[in-house]
Amino acid sequence: MVEGDQTSVEIPVEMPRPEWLRLHLVDAQGAPIVDVPGELVEVMKSAWSRSHDNNPEPEWLERRQPIGTTLAAEEPYGESEYVGGSETWESVEHIGRGIELGKIYGDPRGRWSSPSAKIRIDGGSSVYFSIGARGTGDYVAVLPDPKAILEQLEFPPGASRAGFLRFLSLRVEAVPVNTRNGESLSSNWVHSEVRLSIYGSEYRDVSVKWKPGQEPMPSIKLQPK
Repeated sequence: MVEGDQTSVEIPVEMPRPEWLRLHLVDAQGAPIVDVPGELVEVMKSAWSRSHDNNPEPEWLERRQPIGTTLAAEEPYGESEYVGGSETWESVEHIGRGIELGKIYGDPRGRWSSPSAKIRIDGGSSVYFSIGARGTGDYVAVLPDPKAILEQLEFPPGASRAGFLRFLSLRVEAVPVNTRNGESLSSNWVHSEVRLSIYGSEYRDVSVKWKPGQEPMPSIKLQPK
Protein backbone atom coordinates (compact mmCIF):
# COMPACT_ATOMS: atom_id res chain seq x y z
CA MET A 1 0.00 0.00 0.00
CA VAL A 2 1.33 3.44 -0.98
CA GLU A 3 -0.01 6.59 0.65
CA GLY A 4 0.70 10.25 0.08
CA ASP A 5 1.45 12.39 -2.96
CA GLN A 6 5.10 11.42 -3.05
CA THR A 7 6.89 8.24 -2.17
CA SER A 8 10.66 7.90 -1.88
CA VAL A 9 12.39 4.68 -2.77
CA GLU A 10 16.05 3.86 -2.20
CA ILE A 11 17.63 1.52 -4.75
CA PRO A 12 21.13 0.35 -3.85
CA VAL A 13 23.45 0.21 -6.86
CA GLU A 14 26.35 -2.19 -6.63
CA MET A 15 29.50 -0.55 -7.95
CA PRO A 16 32.13 -2.45 -9.92
CA ARG A 17 34.51 -4.29 -7.63
CA PRO A 18 38.20 -4.82 -8.21
CA GLU A 19 39.37 -8.35 -8.93
CA TRP A 20 42.94 -9.59 -8.78
CA LEU A 21 43.45 -12.25 -11.44
CA ARG A 22 45.59 -15.30 -10.77
CA LEU A 23 46.07 -17.95 -13.47
CA HIS A 24 46.98 -21.50 -12.41
CA LEU A 25 48.40 -23.85 -15.03
CA VAL A 26 48.14 -27.62 -15.31
CA ASP A 27 49.43 -30.03 -17.94
CA ALA A 28 47.26 -32.12 -20.28
CA GLN A 29 46.79 -34.71 -17.52
CA GLY A 30 45.69 -32.15 -14.92
CA ALA A 31 48.90 -32.13 -12.89
CA PRO A 32 49.84 -28.65 -11.61
CA ILE A 33 52.81 -27.17 -13.44
CA VAL A 34 55.54 -26.53 -10.90
CA ASP A 35 58.76 -24.56 -10.88
CA VAL A 36 61.69 -26.20 -12.66
CA PRO A 37 65.19 -24.94 -11.79
CA GLY A 38 66.76 -23.12 -14.71
CA GLU A 39 63.50 -23.02 -16.72
CA LEU A 40 62.47 -19.56 -17.91
CA VAL A 41 58.72 -18.94 -17.86
CA GLU A 42 57.52 -15.65 -19.34
CA VAL A 43 54.15 -13.93 -19.61
CA MET A 44 52.86 -11.09 -21.80
CA LYS A 45 49.73 -9.53 -20.27
CA SER A 46 46.96 -7.80 -22.14
CA ALA A 47 43.26 -6.97 -21.77
CA TRP A 48 40.35 -6.09 -24.04
CA SER A 49 37.00 -4.45 -23.40
CA ARG A 50 34.10 -5.24 -25.72
CA SER A 51 30.60 -3.86 -26.18
CA HIS A 52 27.72 -5.19 -28.28
CA ASP A 53 24.93 -2.75 -27.54
CA ASN A 54 24.98 1.00 -27.12
CA ASN A 55 21.68 0.90 -25.21
CA PRO A 56 21.19 -2.57 -23.68
CA GLU A 57 17.59 -3.43 -22.88
CA PRO A 58 16.13 -6.12 -20.59
CA GLU A 59 14.88 -9.30 -22.25
CA TRP A 60 11.31 -8.76 -21.01
CA LEU A 61 10.95 -5.35 -22.71
CA GLU A 62 8.43 -5.31 -25.57
CA ARG A 63 8.16 -2.16 -27.67
CA ARG A 64 4.69 -0.79 -28.47
CA GLN A 65 3.77 -0.23 -32.11
CA PRO A 66 0.72 0.87 -34.11
CA ILE A 67 -1.58 -1.92 -35.26
CA GLY A 68 -0.74 -3.13 -38.76
CA THR A 69 2.83 -1.86 -38.71
CA THR A 70 6.16 -3.53 -38.11
CA LEU A 71 9.03 -2.08 -36.15
CA ALA A 72 12.19 -1.73 -38.16
CA ALA A 73 14.79 -4.21 -36.99
CA GLU A 74 17.71 -2.58 -35.25
CA GLU A 75 21.03 -3.80 -36.47
CA PRO A 76 23.21 -4.80 -33.52
CA TYR A 77 26.77 -3.69 -33.69
CA GLY A 78 29.90 -4.73 -31.91
CA GLU A 79 33.10 -2.99 -31.10
CA SER A 80 36.46 -3.88 -29.61
CA GLU A 81 38.52 -1.49 -27.58
CA TYR A 82 42.01 -2.15 -26.28
CA VAL A 83 42.13 -0.99 -22.68
CA GLY A 84 45.53 -1.95 -21.37
CA GLY A 85 48.28 -4.49 -21.23
CA SER A 86 51.91 -5.06 -22.00
CA GLU A 87 53.88 -5.62 -25.18
CA THR A 88 56.90 -7.04 -23.40
CA TRP A 89 57.68 -10.43 -21.91
CA GLU A 90 58.00 -10.61 -18.12
CA SER A 91 59.60 -13.51 -16.28
CA VAL A 92 57.54 -15.49 -13.76
CA GLU A 93 59.46 -16.45 -10.63
CA HIS A 94 57.05 -18.93 -9.02
CA ILE A 95 54.70 -20.42 -11.59
CA GLY A 96 53.54 -23.04 -9.09
CA ARG A 97 51.80 -20.34 -7.04
CA GLY A 98 49.83 -19.06 -10.00
CA ILE A 99 50.61 -16.21 -12.37
CA GLU A 100 49.43 -12.78 -11.24
CA LEU A 101 47.76 -10.99 -14.17
CA GLY A 102 46.89 -7.77 -12.40
CA LYS A 103 43.67 -6.04 -11.37
CA ILE A 104 40.47 -5.43 -13.30
CA TYR A 105 37.10 -3.98 -12.28
CA GLY A 106 33.62 -5.39 -12.73
CA ASP A 107 31.93 -4.48 -16.00
CA PRO A 108 29.04 -2.04 -16.47
CA ARG A 109 25.89 -3.07 -18.28
CA GLY A 110 26.37 -3.94 -21.95
CA ARG A 111 30.14 -4.12 -21.73
CA TRP A 112 32.53 -6.77 -20.52
CA SER A 113 36.27 -7.15 -20.18
CA SER A 114 38.20 -10.09 -21.53
CA PRO A 115 41.67 -10.25 -19.97
CA SER A 116 44.21 -12.33 -21.82
CA ALA A 117 47.84 -13.32 -21.67
CA LYS A 118 50.50 -15.13 -23.65
CA ILE A 119 52.84 -17.57 -21.92
CA ARG A 120 56.00 -19.23 -23.19
CA ILE A 121 58.67 -21.45 -21.70
CA ASP A 122 62.38 -21.08 -22.49
CA GLY A 123 61.61 -18.82 -25.45
CA GLY A 124 59.52 -21.48 -27.20
CA SER A 125 56.16 -21.13 -28.93
CA SER A 126 53.72 -18.96 -27.00
CA VAL A 127 50.26 -20.10 -25.90
CA TYR A 128 47.41 -17.59 -25.77
CA PHE A 129 45.07 -17.64 -22.75
CA SER A 130 41.73 -15.84 -22.45
CA ILE A 131 39.84 -15.36 -19.20
CA GLY A 132 36.12 -14.74 -18.90
CA ALA A 133 36.36 -12.84 -15.62
CA ARG A 134 33.73 -14.10 -13.13
CA GLY A 135 34.85 -12.44 -9.91
CA THR A 136 36.48 -15.55 -8.45
CA GLY A 137 40.06 -14.26 -8.60
CA ASP A 138 41.49 -17.72 -9.33
CA TYR A 139 41.39 -19.37 -12.77
CA VAL A 140 42.83 -22.60 -14.10
CA ALA A 141 43.85 -23.57 -17.62
CA VAL A 142 45.69 -26.32 -19.43
CA LEU A 143 49.12 -25.40 -20.77
CA PRO A 144 49.56 -27.74 -23.75
CA ASP A 145 53.01 -28.63 -25.01
CA PRO A 146 53.27 -27.36 -28.61
CA LYS A 147 56.06 -29.83 -29.40
CA ALA A 148 53.99 -32.77 -28.15
CA ILE A 149 51.06 -31.64 -30.28
CA LEU A 150 53.31 -31.30 -33.32
CA GLU A 151 54.35 -34.94 -32.94
CA GLN A 152 50.70 -36.05 -33.08
CA LEU A 153 49.82 -34.22 -36.30
CA GLU A 154 49.39 -36.53 -39.29
CA PHE A 155 51.71 -35.35 -42.07
CA PRO A 156 51.72 -36.79 -45.60
CA PRO A 157 54.40 -39.48 -46.15
CA GLY A 158 57.88 -38.00 -46.41
CA ALA A 159 56.83 -34.54 -45.14
CA SER A 160 59.08 -32.73 -42.69
CA ARG A 161 58.01 -31.26 -39.35
CA ALA A 162 61.00 -28.90 -39.28
CA GLY A 163 59.95 -25.30 -38.64
CA PHE A 164 56.26 -26.18 -38.58
CA LEU A 165 55.66 -24.88 -35.06
CA ARG A 166 55.40 -21.32 -36.36
CA PHE A 167 52.14 -22.24 -38.12
CA LEU A 168 50.58 -23.78 -35.01
CA SER A 169 48.38 -21.54 -32.86
CA LEU A 170 47.12 -22.56 -29.41
CA ARG A 171 44.36 -20.60 -27.68
CA VAL A 172 43.19 -21.76 -24.26
CA GLU A 173 40.05 -20.76 -22.35
CA ALA A 174 40.70 -20.48 -18.62
CA VAL A 175 38.05 -21.66 -16.16
CA PRO A 176 37.02 -19.76 -12.99
CA VAL A 177 37.61 -21.49 -9.66
CA ASN A 178 35.30 -20.38 -6.85
CA THR A 179 37.01 -21.73 -3.73
CA ARG A 180 34.27 -20.22 -1.55
CA ASN A 181 31.84 -22.73 -3.07
CA GLY A 182 34.19 -25.66 -2.61
CA GLU A 183 35.62 -25.64 -6.13
CA SER A 184 39.28 -26.47 -6.70
CA LEU A 185 41.87 -26.58 -9.45
CA SER A 186 41.61 -30.37 -9.59
CA SER A 187 37.83 -30.25 -10.05
CA ASN A 188 37.62 -27.45 -12.62
CA TRP A 189 40.61 -27.91 -14.93
CA VAL A 190 38.72 -30.53 -16.98
CA HIS A 191 36.53 -27.74 -18.41
CA SER A 192 39.47 -25.81 -19.86
CA GLU A 193 39.21 -25.79 -23.65
CA VAL A 194 42.03 -25.59 -26.18
CA ARG A 195 41.66 -24.46 -29.79
CA LEU A 196 44.30 -25.89 -32.11
CA SER A 197 44.70 -23.93 -35.33
CA ILE A 198 47.07 -24.19 -38.27
CA TYR A 199 47.24 -21.24 -40.65
CA GLY A 200 49.52 -20.03 -43.40
CA SER A 201 51.34 -23.30 -44.08
CA GLU A 202 51.54 -25.33 -47.28
CA TYR A 203 48.58 -27.33 -45.98
CA ARG A 204 44.93 -26.40 -45.74
CA ASP A 205 43.98 -24.26 -42.76
CA VAL A 206 42.41 -26.21 -39.93
CA SER A 207 40.99 -25.36 -36.51
CA VAL A 208 39.63 -27.80 -33.91
CA LYS A 209 38.59 -27.65 -30.26
CA TRP A 210 39.92 -29.98 -27.62
CA LYS A 211 39.22 -30.46 -23.90
CA PRO A 212 42.26 -32.41 -22.62
CA GLY A 213 40.49 -33.28 -19.37
CA GLN A 214 37.59 -34.98 -21.17
CA GLU A 215 38.89 -36.46 -24.40
CA PRO A 216 42.06 -37.44 -26.27
CA MET A 217 43.53 -34.98 -28.71
CA PRO A 218 41.53 -35.04 -31.95
CA SER A 219 43.21 -36.49 -35.00
CA ILE A 220 44.40 -33.77 -37.38
CA LYS A 221 45.38 -35.05 -40.80
CA LEU A 222 47.09 -32.33 -42.82
CA GLN A 223 45.83 -31.94 -46.37
CA PRO A 224 47.87 -30.25 -49.12
CA LYS A 225 46.26 -27.13 -50.61
